[in-house]
Amino acid sequence: MVFDATMTMTRMDEITAAAEVWHVDADETQAMLIDGVYGAAEALGFSRDGLVLHAGQGLAGAVLARRVPVLLRELDREAFEGSEAAAASGVVAAIGIPVFDEEKLTAVLVVMFRGNPGMVGGVELWVGRRGRVELGLTEAYYAGLERFGKISKYVNFPIGSGLPGMAWAIGAPRLITGLGKSQAFLRSSGAESAGLVTGFGVPIVHRNELLAVMLWLSSRATPLARWHQVWESSDGRVESLRCVAADGVGSGEVKSEKLKVKSREGVGSGGAELQAAITAAVREAGQRRMPVVFDDVSAQGLEGVGLGEVKSEKLKVKSVEGEQGNWGGAKPQAAGWGGRGGRVLGGFALPVLRHDGVRAVGVMAW
Repeated sequence: MVFDATMTMTRMDEITAAAEVWHVDADETQAMLIDGVYGAAEALGFSRDGLVLHAGQGLAGAVLARRVPVLLRELDREAFEGSEAAAASGVVAAIGIPVFDEEKLTAVLVVMFRGNPGMVGGVELWVGRRGRVELGLTEAYYAGLERFGKISKYVNFPIGSGLPGMAWAIGAPRLITGLGKSQAFLRSSGAESAGLVTGFGVPIVHRNELLAVMLWLSSRATPLARWHQVWESSDGRVESLRCVAADGVGSGEVKSEKLKVKSREGVGSGGAELQAAITAAVREAGQRRMPVVFDDVSAQGLEGVGLGEVKSEKLKVKSVEGEQGNWGGAKPQAAGWGGRGGRVLGGFALPVLRHDGVRAVGVMAW
């Protein structure tokens, strides 16, 4: 685990506070914390170093016992280990995400969230209903999204419909920017009213069967993540993973075949450092078949969402609004890196596995 003593308290205004990787033993009876990124919440990281939880104990243990994603909208001693340290760091909610390799539950990714006044964003958990022909909202953590949350309780998504249904249909993460203008996001009017601009849908799969779809909803002012990427493999091999959707590039250009950031209009070595970190995390997540976290890398030159172009085998998008991987939904300053010293506080790469390899990897960085 890496802690940066130079981080200032001003960085406590990020909704996403921390991410952890828990390794599950072969008998699936306990989970051990093996890595974590905590940004400004370094005291929280020190308090949790080396934790081991048994099935049913704490958040990772609850995921281990139930074998489904677990979302805690409130943290207490019984449900969340180290709740006092979490509260001292402003953490108010957390989600535990299981990662399956065939039948085996091999890892749990835990992500923690703050809920300071003025924050706007949310995490939703959608699961199958009515014989698994549609998805319904079962749990959610909302910061400043009370009205949006009330509407969402009455919405269902058939396969292929809306962001949850699309992630379900393709079996891979799905990214939509410009939520308020997007025809693909069926709650666009509510998103626009609430100030939401980016949606990231990630399926949780067990033996090629969908368990749930997680939605990460970010606003302009306080995004859960300032950088998202979707990588897919056409044949299950790690070597075949290609970036097919991304945001946060700013005015640079990413070429996914080699994933090198070209030095154009201010994107230089800093942007290349972040992309190199993401690339390494994606490859490692695919090879190890479990989540990988990273932190404290430079994002200089990546001054927000808005002017970039991604080129890949599947995707060639310039600045148009509303669909996967474009930059039109948010202005360049909307998800900028101001006040952070041009550095990324943390991020994770979460693989979606299948029996013959890796289907996809979703990346978030904040």
